[in-house]
Amino acid sequence: MSLTQIAPPRVAPILCECGGVCETRTINFTLRRSADTVVLLRNISAEVCQMCGEPQFTIPTTEKMMRMLHSKRNPDGVMLVPIYDMEAL
Repeated sequence: MSLTQIAPPRVAPILCECGGVCETRTINFTLRRSADTVVLLRNISAEVCQMCGEPQFTIPTTEKMMRMLHSKRNPDGVMLVPIYDMEAL
């Protein structure tokens, strides 16, 4: 058998806990930092389940996110977020 006849290795699809197949996407992700603080991380590479929408991050991406959140770097923007308390109705 020659080298040209060997098929390239197949990469197994990433599966979600729900059983769906994940695809690579660039997403925005909201993360709660404390009881009254959230941050929006934009343009993150993630594996997103096509069935339930749950994102999964690689270890290097997670490490990069954590470094960014723990750095003294100023955010790229700030926005006002409305809060609605359903118990107040």
